[in-house]
Amino acid sequence: MLKLKVAAVVATGVLMSLAGCSAKITSSACEYNGESYDLGETFTAADGCNTCSCDDQGVSCTEMGCSSCQGEQPDCGAPPPGCTVDTECLGDGWSCELRCDCGEAPPIDCEAPPPGCFYDGPSCVDGNWSCGELICSGNNCESPEPECPQPGAPGCFSYASCTEFGWECLIQCDPCAAKPPVCPEDPTPGCFVSAQCFDSGWECISSCGEPSCELLYQAGYELLVQAVITECGCVNDAPCADACAGTAACENFDTQGVCAQCVQEEAENGGVCVESAAFGPQCQENMDCYSYVQCLLGN
Repeated sequence: MLKLKVAAVVATGVLMSLAGCSAKITSSACEYNGESYDLGETFTAADGCNTCSCDDQGVSCTEMGCSSCQGEQPDCGAPPPGCTVDTECLGDGWSCELRCDCGEAPPIDCEAPPPGCFYDGPSCVDGNWSCGELICSGNNCESPEPECPQPGAPGCFSYASCTEFGWECLIQCDPCAAKPPVCPEDPTPGCFVSAQCFDSGWECISSCGEPSCELLYQAGYELLVQAVITECGCVNDAPCADACAGTAACENFDTQGVCAQCVQEEAENGGVCVESAAFGPQCQENMDCYSYVQCLLGN
C-alpha cells in the first residue's frame, strides 16, 4: 500500500500541506490537521476514508480511492414488510435506498379510512402492494342513527346498520316484489308450472305430482301474508310495533324498510304472531285462507 509523507523530520519541524490539511512533528508527537497524536498511533485521515499513522518520519497516510460521502451513514429505520433498506453514497451524500419485491416505492393511493380507523400497511404481499388491514377501535356508532333515504326501486328499502366502521345505510330488496308472472302450462300429464321466488326473482318451475299449497290456495296465501303483517307489526303489543310506529306499514308495507325487515324476521323465525295470524279470525273466517292453513298442516 502506498504511503504519502506529509511531515518533515523531527529536527527541522518543517510544515507541509496535503489537500488543505497541515501536519508537523514535534519531539514527542505528530500534529495533523490541528490534532496531536503519539508516536505509533493510527487515526483517520481528514478525508474520512484513508488511515494515517504517526512515526519518527512524520505522518503517513494511505492513498485509497474514497467516496464523496462524508460522515456517518444515516439510520434509515426499519423497512416495510417484504422490503430491504440500504445506505448508498449517491452524488455527494448518503441516501437510504428502499428495495421491495413490489417495486421501488409503496402505494400512495389507498382510500381514506373511515373515522376512527386506520390501515396497518402499506406492505408488500406476494409481489403486490397492499394498504394493509383496516383496523377500527372503539364504538363508532355513538352518534345518532341516521335517517336513510329510501330507494325508489319497487320492493326495496333502506335501513341504518351499525358496523365496525360506524353507521351505514344498507339497502335490501325483495326480488319478488312484483306480481308473479303467468307461467305457460306443462303439457306433461300430472305436471304443472308454478311461479316460484328465488334470489334472482320469479321463475316458472315445472313440477310433477301434487301442486304446492301456495299454488292451490294462492288467494288464501296472500291473505295470510297480510294477516301476518298486521299481527307481527301493526297491532298493539306486536313484536314489531315499535319498528312500525309512525309508518303506514299496513297500508303500504313494501316501502317501510325497518318494519318490513322486522316482520320478515318474525315470519322466518316462526314467531308467535305468525301463529296468531294463521289461527286468528282474519284467516280462519276466510275459506281460502283457512284452506291454505289446513293444506300446510297436511289436512
